Amino acid sequence: MSALHTSTQLEPLSVRGINYYPREYAWNQNGGIWRAPASAWEADMELAASLHINTVRVFIENWMRRSKSGNEWAPEDLQKFDDFLGIANKNGIVVIPSSLQIADSSTSDSEREVKRSLNRSLIERHANDERILMWDIINEPTGGKPTCDTHNLAPLDQACVNPLLVNIAQVMNDVKRSANAWDPNHFIYVGATHNTNACLKRANALGDIVAFHEYGIDSILSEGSSRVQWSINTTHSLSTDKLVLIGEFGMPTVNSEGFPRRTEEDQWQLFNYVLDACEKERQKVAGVMPWMLLDVVNDNIVDSNFGIVRADRTLKPAGALLRDTFYRWAQSGKNAFFLPSITHAPGQVTSVFFATGRRFKAGEHMIEVRNFPASVTVLNAWVTEAEADLRGPKIGDAVFKTLSVQYSTANGVCRIIFSHDFGGSIPVGLMLLLASG
Repeated sequence: MSALHTSTQLEPLSVRGINYYPREYAWNQNGGIWRAPASAWEADMELAASLHINTVRVFIENWMRRSKSGNEWAPEDLQKFDDFLGIANKNGIVVIPSSLQIADSSTSDSEREVKRSLNRSLIERHANDERILMWDIINEPTGGKPTCDTHNLAPLDQACVNPLLVNIAQVMNDVKRSANAWDPNHFIYVGATHNTNACLKRANALGDIVAFHEYGIDSILSEGSSRVQWSINTTHSLSTDKLVLIGEFGMPTVNSEGFPRRTEEDQWQLFNYVLDACEKERQKVAGVMPWMLLDVVNDNIVDSNFGIVRADRTLKPAGALLRDTFYRWAQSGKNAFFLPSITHAPGQVTSVFFATGRRFKAGEHMIEVRNFPASVTVLNAWVTEAEADLRGPKIGDAVFKTLSVQYSTANGVCRIIFSHDFGGSIPVGLMLLLASG
């Protein structure tokens, strides 16, 4: 996934992301992330890559210190951040930096101008950097406090509950214009907390994608995937020509007063619902970034236990689910094909063959065929050598083994997992047996 000129390259389910802090150097711990040794970044990015993660989101304010004047970044921290980008890139991972909070109610005009200058220096420094995917220019501009406590459709048209958000929206407009001028090569977006407030509706529309943070934990656990689908579709309605990014979601795996009865099994169920909803609404979703990769050392027991990886670096069930889901997304992104036009009458059984135009090496692969009409059902599917006759899949000593066929009528998608043991790469075709209703 190229990071530059994202507007032409970002595709559905292409952002397989995670929010990241080193375990021993989270936001309130040990003085900041800049104190983390490079060996921690190396180990963590290798771990992330093993989970098929291709994007990490980090917070600049926790990564870098200001110089003594307060108006510039400490040069040694700029270099450390550059080193981290290199380590991530070595592992096939691009970075979304979340920049300094300019648009919040507690920022004075003078401090806002200082932060604007600091943001500009960083964004301009990396304007041509392919290791950056996008800029999250403002994180949770409401300060994390919801302005609507329901997910009914009605609040979309309500006026701002908090008048301060009117000024915040104006600041966002300025930040967006400035950031686009500082860096015309990367996407820019706002990491909004909720999508049900009129001002946040305008804020989301500022971005090159529309993003939201999904923390309706109780609603999701009680209503399932449909609750997340509602959030996706409501957010997508703000700008129907843009993809949706779930910039944060997650759950602590700890019992506390604020989060009672939260277990690793609850976390797995939450992830299952969110990821399932993304797959059902795949043409609208750029991807997801759970909060967060690791359980961290922090004074707050809840904040410490949001990770999908335990302190001993073993995977929680949600981590294993994310790994397997991201693997599927990675494969479907590379090996996705659209069903060719076919003519079929109701009740007819039709066999369709087409060449993928791809060659596959020995081993296990997944092919995804999209665009099936709602009236069509896949009865069976076979993988065959594209240039052989259709009497069977055998080519010399190579035999394609169709391991599984999964068809979703809701998505109009058929996934075929197959393998072959031929020594070289083989041009692959598909034979589909279809029934029309």
